[in-house]
Amino acid sequence: MPNVTSNFIILDLEWNGHPDGKAAHDEAMPFEIIEIGAVKVSPSGDFLDEFQAYIRPQVYPKLHYKTRELLGITYKDLKNARTFPEVIEQFFTWCGRGYRFCTWGSMDLTEIQRNLSYYGISRYFTKPVLYYNLQQIFSLTQEEPGARTLQYAVKALNLPETRPYHDALDDAKYTAEVMQKLDLELILKNFSVDYYRHPQSKAEEIYLSYEDYSEFISREYTKREDLLRSHNVATLTCPLCGAKTNREVSWFSSNIKNYYCLGSCKRHGYVQGKLHLKRTADLHYFVIKTSRIVSATEANELLARYEDLNARKEAKKQAAKLAKRAKKASLLTRSIRKKTKEES
Repeated sequence: MPNVTSNFIILDLEWNGHPDGKAAHDEAMPFEIIEIGAVKVSPSGDFLDEFQAYIRPQVYPKLHYKTRELLGITYKDLKNARTFPEVIEQFFTWCGRGYRFCTWGSMDLTEIQRNLSYYGISRYFTKPVLYYNLQQIFSLTQEEPGARTLQYAVKALNLPETRPYHDALDDAKYTAEVMQKLDLELILKNFSVDYYRHPQSKAEEIYLSYEDYSEFISREYTKREDLLRSHNVATLTCPLCGAKTNREVSWFSSNIKNYYCLGSCKRHGYVQGKLHLKRTADLHYFVIKTSRIVSATEANELLARYEDLNARKEAKKQAAKLAKRAKKASLLTRSIRKKTKEES
């Protein structure tokens, strides 16, 4: 659990993409940050300070039309701003020591690290980042699941809308105001992990525990098969007591990214395992494994999926056999007809 004496940095970014769209962007930096906004909040929820800076774009100096429309700015507004390396150094100096990032959504920390990597700056992030996704935490307070916009949350909490949206500092302020309305204990026990910098060694692998589920982030493997066979990935344990479960359904998948299995714990019942396979920029692999306590109904649903998948695989296998036999029979028939014709 993160240290509750740390300040919170509520971060919001605005970025720009290639003006000709995704097909033309630089793979190393598809989104270039053009504004950083942040608010520093104490552990008790008091506003301490704020930070705002525009950034002069170097990769995509021409703004995408959606960027211009959404943010209401043009390159002329940015041409006299400082570069990303200059601004980011000032930003992290402002952050100080002993803080935790809070964001609305999961993209900001990934993009700030991607921009840092593009410029060869590695000193600010050296491992996966623990942070608070306030969008996700806010959704836990709602009757229906699903991500909400920041504007939705502001309206739902009856907060005054005195500033425009889609300005990095103003959005950071709105996010901080939403955070003030959320229960601190709820926030602290629902931290997230940004995987842009994933573990590189066994010692760096991450184990996280929540109320009814746990997460494991593996180190990087060059071969997918070796990753899936590794002990820490293949073994399913109870997220509550850590005991190894009895396997009810083996790992299975209907695609190449997600795998599922089902186990049972003598003390806590059914446990569902999920593997989400991630591929790195250098074509290596790591996995995010989630172990979650599930009801008997959910366990039966997973078992039904497993059986249905196996039935479809078997049907496909049998269809392939029949097709092969039919092809063989057709060739034999043609051969017989040809010989009959030659003999006559």
